[in-house]
Amino acid sequence: VAGAHYDGDGVGDNGSGTALLLAEAVGLKQHELPVTTYFVFFDAEEVGGFGATTFVNSLSEDQLKSMLYMINLDAIAFGDYCNMYGGNQNPETKEITQTEIYDYACMLAEDLGFTVYRTEDLDGYLFFKAV
Repeated sequence: VAGAHYDGDGVGDNGSGTALLLAEAVGLKQHELPVTTYFVFFDAEEVGGFGATTFVNSLSEDQLKSMLYMINLDAIAFGDYCNMYGGNQNPETKEITQTEIYDYACMLAEDLGFTVYRTEDLDGYLFFKAV
């Protein structure tokens, strides 16, 4: 799943993420991808993530079980650094596991010359109530 919300307050949040997601969807349309890929444009993120919740609740059990990862493109136009959160959070213990792809994405961004602030460097924004 690749997603972005479109109910922010402008170009940074989240016109930037919405534009990139649309460009990626158009660019990848001509390619056969090895997995089913959803490009989802969410509403109501700024008021509690209701668009994302609605999307998840619309999926079948088989669809949910087959999902590998989700990338959320949010407020990506803020300079030469990246705030990157990732992994699978246990809502009870707040422990984050399954970070292999996230770690790889951070490494790629750093290899491209970006300063990357990872989950452990940030303010705990990842810790929201699971749907």
